[in-house]
Amino acid sequence: MLKSKSIYAAHEMTSGGYICGEVKLALTLRMLAGGSYLDLPLIFHCRDTYVTTIFHDVIREWICHDDVISYLNELYFKDIEAMKKTAAGFAQETNNGVLSGCIGALDGWLVKIRKPSFKKGGIKNAAGYFSHKGFYAINCQVIVDHKKHILWRSIKCRGAEHDSTAVKKTKLYQQLVEDCDIFIRNHLYIIGDSAYALMAFLLKPFDNAAPYSDSDAFNFYLSSSRIKVECCFGEVDARFWNTLEATCVYNG
Repeated sequence: MLKSKSIYAAHEMTSGGYICGEVKLALTLRMLAGGSYLDLPLIFHCRDTYVTTIFHDVIREWICHDDVISYLNELYFKDIEAMKKTAAGFAQETNNGVLSGCIGALDGWLVKIRKPSFKKGGIKNAAGYFSHKGFYAINCQVIVDHKKHILWRSIKCRGAEHDSTAVKKTKLYQQLVEDCDIFIRNHLYIIGDSAYALMAFLLKPFDNAAPYSDSDAFNFYLSSSRIKVECCFGEVDARFWNTLEATCVYNG
């Protein structure tokens, strides 16, 4: 009843209809799922000119806001039971739980952007965003669980930066270094590819492993689990990128 009165009061204070947060979030999720901006105004009873504005506001201020992501990070990487539950999920997908203790798969994704400029984003040197794949990009670092759910992400680094450098610049990395003893004591770790530096909390494949050796077997199981993050990238690219446009504009 109190909530209804608050919404009614908001309607009275605005010149048009009040659009509550629940509707904004529902509209954004529907658009991410493939809904058309032409149909959404009819479903959510708002003007068509508001749809894209609401969509970008929710993405920027709610879903992708650093404060929200940081809060979720602290919840997960401080919760031993939650991490052990994820580790059990990874273990179930390997033969007899060979890979036990994995709490997330880490990888970098080069997200293609238009060439940054000083006029639009205040970028004086665009070369730092030119990736080794031959296009301008942001180096997005991501950790996912065994179900390909994103546990953490960082979009702070330029496309030319190495994955190992990009992850070391994040607050999460510093947190993991500080809490290293906790991870060792509970036999927990993150897995990554050869691009990352080996740490007590971050395992990577053996280099130049001989065929049929123990190192080769370890690399096989690690790769089988780490592929979850690559599948996540593929699904995001295939499902959402047409909605967000083939390229996105970096705003500094």
